[in-house]
Amino acid sequence: MLAHPWQTAGTAIAGLLLVACADAGIDGYSLGVFYLVPLLALAWVLPRPLVAAACLTTAAIATGIDALSPYPHPPLAGQAWRAFSSAGLYLVAALLLTVVRDLYVKEYRLARVDQLTGLPNRRAFFERAELLFQDAC
Repeated sequence: MLAHPWQTAGTAIAGLLLVACADAGIDGYSLGVFYLVPLLALAWVLPRPLVAAACLTTAAIATGIDALSPYPHPPLAGQAWRAFSSAGLYLVAALLLTVVRDLYVKEYRLARVDQLTGLPNRRAFFERAELLFQDAC
């Protein structure tokens, strides 16, 4: 059984915080790519505006962690490019996954409805019967 969307979102936010702490604790290396896994989990359960906000916030946090690093930094243009490229990567990956999610939901619904009448089909009937049977036991 799938977890409730808000449980998944809470776990993903905890994962983002864990990656941020690891990113801050590891000197000399950036863990920017590891932010993608929790962001994609958020993209699967949250609406697009919240996903975009999470991606931009994550990119800002990762850039801030890099800026606070005691190691030498590239020029300001290089830091800005790194911030914009990470934000772009996070946004593109997450928003593409939201498109896949929406297509999945559409196909899931279409597979359970008769095309001619618009009524639930055999598959929907047996799924509903199975749920009712489980509730009865």
